[in-house]
Amino acid sequence: MPTSRTGRPPAPRAPKRPAPTRIPRQNGVLAFYHRARRSWDRPLTAYYLIFGGSLLITVLGLVMVYSASQITALQMSLPGSYFFRKQLLAAVIGAGLLFAASRMPVKLHRALAYPILAGAVFLMVLVQIPGIGVSVNGNQNWIALGGSFQIQPSEFGKLALVLWGADLLARKQDKRLLTQWKHMLVPLVPAAFMLLGLIMIGGDMGTAIILTAILFGLLWLAGAPTRLFAGVLSIAAVLGLILIKTSANRMARLQCLGATEPQSGPVDCWQAVHGIYALASGGIFGSGLGASVEKWGQLPEAHTDFIFAVTGEELGLAGRCRYSPSSRL
Repeated sequence: MPTSRTGRPPAPRAPKRPAPTRIPRQNGVLAFYHRARRSWDRPLTAYYLIFGGSLLITVLGLVMVYSASQITALQMSLPGSYFFRKQLLAAVIGAGLLFAASRMPVKLHRALAYPILAGAVFLMVLVQIPGIGVSVNGNQNWIALGGSFQIQPSEFGKLALVLWGADLLARKQDKRLLTQWKHMLVPLVPAAFMLLGLIMIGGDMGTAIILTAILFGLLWLAGAPTRLFAGVLSIAAVLGLILIKTSANRMARLQCLGATEPQSGPVDCWQAVHGIYALASGGIFGSGLGASVEKWGQLPEAHTDFIFAVTGEELGLAGRCRYSPSSRL
């Protein structure tokens, strides 16, 4: 063995490090995809998406309320921005409540679920008392608070069902009770049917359908089996058919489906047909913001129930796809 000048054996040499492997350079599209994927996986991405989407449909809704309601307001000898100002006030109040609710702890939300449900039921009962409830276009589901300001208690019923139903199902999930169908349905479904009954007494089937959709959403998120969904859906469908059959107004609306002339036999389909005229004339990209023809008196309730038709005429199919979530703003 060779030795060094000092007589000691030479120290072993450290092994050579392997040359680092060169990572192939990604092209621009692939690099953009990976950056977008990392951004999408960030914890706050869902928050910003929901916030941005809500802000977009709120602003678009306010714009369309202003565009669709000007003519109606002038015909009623009111300022052109009258309905827009009312809607803007509601949006500001809603934004303030939204911010306050986002800062509340989850425990407070769960604690408020039962009082909100009780308050909503109380207000929905008040609606049916003569002298307190206000009937609008045949539906008695409003309470006047003075002047032109009114509240619709069924809207509080929607919020109450979401909070109370979520809290109820979460408590049962903690106790491993949701595997039994009776705990999945009781008392959630009876309470929802109570709210639906109070709404239908006032004749508002549209709000009842939305409340039914909320009920199905809660059951879906709770993991309800398909056969359970089929059973509840069958009961809801039978009740819906009975409610339609026993109402001359709803049967008349049903007969207007597919009508192309305002007077379709003995049924007056003026509103439905002119709504179709507005949507058809809008095409894909619309006639332009503020350029609707139907809102000049041909289309009844252009600024409320049929604002979606005015949106389709002015913004076209593209605008309808963006606006559909906010058509009930």
